[in-house]
Amino acid sequence: MYSKLTKFLLIIIIASNIMWAQSKKDEIIVAKFKGSTISLDEFEAAYAKNVGGIENAKKDSLSSYVKFLDLYVKYKIKLAEAKEKGFDKDLEILNELNEYKEQISSGYLIEKYIIEPETKKLYERRKWEYRVSHIMFIPEKGKEDSTFKFAETVLKSIKDGIDFVTLAKKYSQDHNSALYGGDISYVTAGFLPLDFENAVYETNPGEVYPYIVKTKYGYHIIKVTDKRLRIPEIRASHILISFSNNGKIDSANAYKQAIMILDSLKAGGDFAELATKYSRDIGTLEKGGDLGFFKRRTMVRPFDEAVFNLKKVGDISDIVMTKYGYHIIKLTGKLKTPTYEEDKQELTDLFKKNRYNEAVKKLAEKLKPKYEYSFNTTNFVKLVETTDTLMVGQTNDKLDKLKKLEIFKFKDKSYTIEDVLNIIYSKRENSQKKMTPNFLSNEIENASNEKVLHLEASRLEDLNPQFADLMKDYKKGILVFKIQQTEVWNKIKIDSVKLQDFFNANRDKYIWPDSVDFTEIFSRSDSLLKHYLKLYKQGESFDTLASKYTERGGFKKKGGNWGMRRADFNDLTKKASTLKNPGEISDLYQNYGGYSLIRLNKRIPAHKKTFKEAKNEVAAAYQEIQAHNLENEYLRKLEKKYEPVILQENLSEAFK
Repeated sequence: MYSKLTKFLLIIIIASNIMWAQSKKDEIIVAKFKGSTISLDEFEAAYAKNVGGIENAKKDSLSSYVKFLDLYVKYKIKLAEAKEKGFDKDLEILNELNEYKEQISSGYLIEKYIIEPETKKLYERRKWEYRVSHIMFIPEKGKEDSTFKFAETVLKSIKDGIDFVTLAKKYSQDHNSALYGGDISYVTAGFLPLDFENAVYETNPGEVYPYIVKTKYGYHIIKVTDKRLRIPEIRASHILISFSNNGKIDSANAYKQAIMILDSLKAGGDFAELATKYSRDIGTLEKGGDLGFFKRRTMVRPFDEAVFNLKKVGDISDIVMTKYGYHIIKLTGKLKTPTYEEDKQELTDLFKKNRYNEAVKKLAEKLKPKYEYSFNTTNFVKLVETTDTLMVGQTNDKLDKLKKLEIFKFKDKSYTIEDVLNIIYSKRENSQKKMTPNFLSNEIENASNEKVLHLEASRLEDLNPQFADLMKDYKKGILVFKIQQTEVWNKIKIDSVKLQDFFNANRDKYIWPDSVDFTEIFSRSDSLLKHYLKLYKQGESFDTLASKYTERGGFKKKGGNWGMRRADFNDLTKKASTLKNPGEISDLYQNYGGYSLIRLNKRIPAHKKTFKEAKNEVAAAYQEIQAHNLENEYLRKLEKKYEPVILQENLSEAFK
């Protein structure tokens, strides 16, 4: 057992070793040039940033480090040259830097202070799903207080031991869930009103949330009945046995048939074959009953609950009854929870759609005291008194006299009624709206929120080290770009005679590939496509059929025509290129998501381009060669001036 003193000494030794290792990396020089050095510490930071982090950097080889260091030294020399030429004090560059900072600072603030933390919170919550019941009370206008008090009385009854289900059936005004004792089945974060969601995620299974929750729908008493890990999506197949038989309802016979099919499956029968033979779901029977992947709450409730209760891929349900008939369901796939990075775009879209405005408002309210925000109530009352009959964009003499009055201010900045009106008028969605007190109050609040966020964003360089580093990198990038532009790109000259000579010397590189022009009729159902083919053979125009029936997004207006495409562009162009003569129709062709019929309209075989046809490509290639030669010439000049030395042997300590 270590004594307290021993533990303390160990901590000191470990901390000293870490500090020594760090300082040692500061002292190890991996390159130098004209009075400047690059330490191992600086190299590691630059390399890790370039490859996406320390962990990625550790996996790379010494040869990769050497290649990057060579490029990094050239970059640093160009940066030094740009500063020596005074580009870092150039007003045009400084103005560009300020414009860039203004453009990205607000976006950076929103991303780092709102979107990133909120989507990470949403991601963690969405790992779980909760089964929830609620009792909802919808207040009549003017009776909000009495409705709330009645909801509190019902909540007290539940706390006193009265059965939740009984009270939900008796009092809940959500009539769909009241039938189930308030049960709304399983839910997850992102789709519920935020206050409702917060209550759910703060409540343990079997418990009732201790307070009344208000949403835009009314007042809620919330109970959580289960919590489990969420499965993002599952894949399933089903066999549907309809209640109807020859137009007559015969549920007893349907149930007997369902039992017979289930017995066949238990005896080892093939699910897909039985689905094809017996299922009455026209959309899936030819696919062996396959429904593809879908999320929770996509299907009707009994189906949803049955399929998400299946544990393992390959499991088959008992007979499940819905309004459509009897179902036998097979679980055929499960998706794992994606990583945050994989899920980030969907999380961001979900967040922006449902709760972005509230999060912005919350951050703005937090920042306002910092910037000494104040609202001029007296002038707001004057504004309301002059605009109660006006629409957005309209004015009158009284309003014109008020425009210079202050409506809100921060410590160093005041905003007038005119400033706010200009913001209101600039929003297209406000057109034709009446300037009621409530409308004006909301718009002024939104305007003040926007301004305080802009104030915070303008100080990000002082407040946020990451943003400060971003701006430093951008400034360096501008300086290197400027020196590159001056010494390389501006010196590239296009000589038409040399361009023609270059084309003549490389003529074989500029070739039109095999190309096809074709029209497609696409359908998710092969039976429909067979029907269209039959109509075509009976004399109906292929173009007419394509215009009427093709299901490919964006192609109905084009009459199914793809235009001229490279023969190797995709599977469809490859299929079209197998057709010999214009006007020829393919057989039924299965591709991603459905089936196609293709008619070849025109074919252009591969051939060499003329100088006119290839001129843009030739010019680009010629300029690239010129730029490469000028770049090498300029680097030789810089190396002679700065005399860089790379100490490759010291890179062996990188990322250790």
